[in-house]
Amino acid sequence: MVKKYTNSKCLIQNCAFGNSIVKEAENWVNLAKDKNDTYGIPYEEIVAPMPEKILRFIESHNRKESIAHVSQFLRQDPRRPLKELFIRQKIKSLGAIWEKLGEELIKKLTRLVGKQFKQKELTAYITHLFICDYNYEKGYFFLSLHHSDALNFSVIAHELFHFLFYDHYHDCCLQKGLSETQFQDLKEAMTVLLNTDQFSSLLLVEDQGYPQHQPLRDFIWREFRKKNDFKKVVEKTIKFLKKENPETKNLGLLSEPKDREERVHTDSSWVCR
Repeated sequence: MVKKYTNSKCLIQNCAFGNSIVKEAENWVNLAKDKNDTYGIPYEEIVAPMPEKILRFIESHNRKESIAHVSQFLRQDPRRPLKELFIRQKIKSLGAIWEKLGEELIKKLTRLVGKQFKQKELTAYITHLFICDYNYEKGYFFLSLHHSDALNFSVIAHELFHFLFYDHYHDCCLQKGLSETQFQDLKEAMTVLLNTDQFSSLLLVEDQGYPQHQPLRDFIWREFRKKNDFKKVVEKTIKFLKKENPETKNLGLLSEPKDREERVHTDSSWVCR
């Protein structure tokens, strides 16, 4: 059962905070099965919170069976009442922060991109892991129970930026000749713009990105500082990505999943170390 805490203190405009055992299980299974898609983070570090017996089951069963098994494991966790207590508190505190800052964040993101969000509703689920997945097609993303509120608010900004960029640039980028992998690189690198002065009054934690994307992030940062024009920066970065050069040859972190029923992308730049 999905628990959405949608009272006046916990609504995120078009996105509600939620707590779902099934979604949490999906998160575990997605991460455990993506051994070749670890975004520069050691696989052992990503799955460290998962019991060994759970990992072995996921490795030897299909996705549907694995989700059902992990869901049952989570339901039977003797510490589940304690975890849900902390989840409710996390949702309450994030809701209070969003009530103060969320509207301004939405305004700044849409002003930066020059477009409005297309989704009518998004849901932020709380996960016990340290990795923050999101699913564009189904309109949800994850926030870690173990992250500070300041970090989670920066994650919210990061994920909402992804959704907005998907809304208006995914098809356009593919039409202009980028591969899906190149689009994923571009989408991840564009979040460097959350470190511009216009977001400094909202975000305490800087957007880090992946080490492999640093040359691309540097390029985007330089171009934006020159013209302060989002659309033109995207156009220039598309051309930059399509060129054969040392700065782009090591990109391509985000390969398309081969064994998932839907496309799920993961942000591991927020892993606690």
